[in-house]
Amino acid sequence: MDAATDKQVVAEFVEGLLAGTGWEIEKIRSRGTRLEPPDWFWTSFAIAIQKDGEERDLRMVAKGALNPEAWEKLRERLEHRGGEQPCDPVNGIGYPVLFPETQHAYWFYPFDPRMPNLPFADDPKQMAAILLGLDYASAPADSVSVERVRYVPEVGAILCYTINAAGTPAKIYGKVQPGDRGWRTYKVVEGLWRAAARYPGYLYLPRPLGYVEEFGLLLEEGVKGRPVSNRRTSVEFGQMAMAAAEALAVIHESEVEADERIDMEAELGRLDRVVDQFAYVLPNGQPSSTSTTSRKPRRAMTWASSAPT
Repeated sequence: MDAATDKQVVAEFVEGLLAGTGWEIEKIRSRGTRLEPPDWFWTSFAIAIQKDGEERDLRMVAKGALNPEAWEKLRERLEHRGGEQPCDPVNGIGYPVLFPETQHAYWFYPFDPRMPNLPFADDPKQMAAILLGLDYASAPADSVSVERVRYVPEVGAILCYTINAAGTPAKIYGKVQPGDRGWRTYKVVEGLWRAAARYPGYLYLPRPLGYVEEFGLLLEEGVKGRPVSNRRTSVEFGQMAMAAAEALAVIHESEVEADERIDMEAELGRLDRVVDQFAYVLPNGQPSSTSTTSRKPRRAMTWASSAPT
């Protein structure tokens, strides 16, 4: 894992990609690591580069396998999605580069092995054609600008589209998720939006604008209002529990049908798997965590049998 996430190693890899382009690295910052023992890890890097006063912010992902079987699965998926395409995060797409000896790979956003259409959702010209109802050839690329708001590798991406039409910029948001999760999210949010309209002031949601099936892209308006600060002693923070209860009441009244059932047994099974992961990431805490969760089933099942629905 250290061989893949060491900043010096990352810098040397990126410098090799930038060689001859005139671009130079300004700063490399690790944005966080996600572990999924016993198979995978992900580390995201924010890489600032500059050329003649122009700056760009690249997002690079290091994904590694923690055992040979997991590496074989990762290698097959990345070779299937990226093939032998060049890794060119400046002028093209940062397709994956594999390192079999250390069982890891690097790639750059907007490539993602589980969201193969993310590059299209991140392409201003492509989105101008979609949002303005034009064909791709005649769509002006400068009529829509795209900003990456959030990207979690192999989980989802949130993008902000600024539409520069009729002299009045308008912002909408897009969410890309793997598989059919975007369509499922769209149906749920659409139902909750209608419920929120029946009970004004209790549940605030982004209004769903549509779903672009070929991109797996959910389009929404922005949510009005401002974020609650993280000051736990503030009045507004203390009132969050009541606001959450009111929002939950609207959700219960929405009659939106879920297409997935999560029962108590499945949740307890998930907790068991998480406890096992402590042996990899927090060895000293694993025994006490195992002891704690082993007492949960009887209490949880007692609670489940008496909880209101």
